[in-house]
Amino acid sequence: MKTIITSAFLLIFSIFLPAQSLSNEQAESFIQALLINSDKLNSFFDPSESALSKRLGITYSGIKFKQLISIDIDNQIKTKILRNQLKYNQEIIHLESDFTKLVISIPKEKLKYEFMFNKSKLVSKPGYYSRNWKLINSKYFVFHTDNLSLLNDYSINILDSFVEEMLEYLQCSENEKQKLSDEKIHYFLCQNEAEIKNLTGYSARGLYYIPNDYIISTYNCHYHEICHLLINYKLKSLKLYTQPLFQEGFAVAFGGRGGKEPGVILSMGLFLEKSNFVDYKNLLGRQEFQQYDASMTYPVAGLYTKFLIESIGIQDYFALYRKYSYTGFDKPSVTINPGDLPSVSKWNDFLKNQTDLNPIKVSNIDFAGFPNTIKESDYVSIYANDEEFLVKLKNSVGLKPGNITIHESKLFAELLPNSNYEGEKYLITANADEVSIYNLFTNNLIAKYVKGFSLDNKGAMQDNGYFIFTINKEIFDDELESLIITGSK
Repeated sequence: MKTIITSAFLLIFSIFLPAQSLSNEQAESFIQALLINSDKLNSFFDPSESALSKRLGITYSGIKFKQLISIDIDNQIKTKILRNQLKYNQEIIHLESDFTKLVISIPKEKLKYEFMFNKSKLVSKPGYYSRNWKLINSKYFVFHTDNLSLLNDYSINILDSFVEEMLEYLQCSENEKQKLSDEKIHYFLCQNEAEIKNLTGYSARGLYYIPNDYIISTYNCHYHEICHLLINYKLKSLKLYTQPLFQEGFAVAFGGRGGKEPGVILSMGLFLEKSNFVDYKNLLGRQEFQQYDASMTYPVAGLYTKFLIESIGIQDYFALYRKYSYTGFDKPSVTINPGDLPSVSKWNDFLKNQTDLNPIKVSNIDFAGFPNTIKESDYVSIYANDEEFLVKLKNSVGLKPGNITIHESKLFAELLPNSNYEGEKYLITANADEVSIYNLFTNNLIAKYVKGFSLDNKGAMQDNGYFIFTINKEIFDDELESLIITGSK
């Protein structure tokens, strides 16, 4: 493990605060300042939390108080309160030590807003609820977790490498790279969605917490949310909202989606486009984008973003990203102009050339083309050529490195609740309709073939109870010869 700090999260906040808890008078003063967006709010912010919010230099046009993003009272509600059209109630709930929770309720609208205070200073929910969690430092991250077994050195190193590669891809300067290394991405690794809801107020499996530039997730390698943070870090000053074709498309193209790596999602995007289920031209506006399920829009957005950046370059992409960002959801007319995008013919040419995104193949296999035997047992045989593995598998198999010990895999427990985890790094499963490959150290699906989402609608070949398919070698970062078969699962 990296350096582990077992003291409370509050050690980050080395500050001197008034001795008293939040009083009714202070609460009312805070509410009045909140309603009119007054500069007096600055006196309520915890200085160290403010420093964390500002540490990466990311700001948003029209947002006066970044720390209030996602927890502030809606502007329309504020206006009605100030005009005496709505009444509010306030309640101070005393928690342990000097912490309090201020609850502002609007009975007529059935709304509640919660604000956490340490003595008389506003702190974030993540700061409060994770104050006793353990901390682990790496090159680009501070990991916060209440369960150290959820993390491992492999995933930590993978995340550092991912950030390094993305900073290079985004053409960040050496100063920008050093600043991120110095200031860190704070990554809160949660055991379940309930912990995320405590920290953020939202039910989710992972998100980018904009007020403090945190990653809060149940996934220990949540590349998608990191991508959201990194493009904002590169652009530094932008508007809070961006058309989802670009915003989600970028995060999918380079970060996949929670628990699924980019190749898996982009392969789905290619199928959806080629089978005419979804057309990117129907996703140019936020409202149009939201008419479809995210399982369909995100893959297409990711694939289109990949094409777009390859076509126009990253700097022109940044310009488009900025152009189609806006300050609020009250401007539905902000729709991407097709004239700002490459021609449809270029897109169609791109699609024609993307014939083999999926690293798993189940048909047109040349068995004679795999001369090297890698593994053979009663339930799995693996053969190889220079680029691919040929796998014959009865059901599922685990592959374990001999030199790395990981004691727990959250994904393994979800997939095989009745089996014992033995330190497997990869799990390969197959049936007549699907082939899946998981990295159990990152807890991500790294490759998947689904018969129903393939253009030829073919399942894996079968022979005497074995499912037969090939896998591109690039999805593994190990020599499979060195791995130990742990048995059929």
